[in-house]
Amino acid sequence: MYAANKSNDAIAAYSAGVPTSTADPIAGFYIFKIVNGTALSDVYYGMLNVTSVIHGVSITFEYRIGNLYAHLSVIQ
Repeated sequence: MYAANKSNDAIAAYSAGVPTSTADPIAGFYIFKIVNGTALSDVYYGMLNVTSVIHGVSITFEYRIGNLYAHLSVIQ
């Protein structure tokens, strides 16, 4: 899904998923939702892709954020 880069698919997967407040870096891929106000335009989604983990030392990740043009979206 991260490679497909489609916000509608990510939003549907987020809605069907199970919320968590922590991320296991070994899982590799997460979809997140940010609420930054009360308007619909203040809610946006993104994807986080963990690319490497060195336990106890570092984590490397890529992210895509935004589902509306106003959010400077990179997800299409």
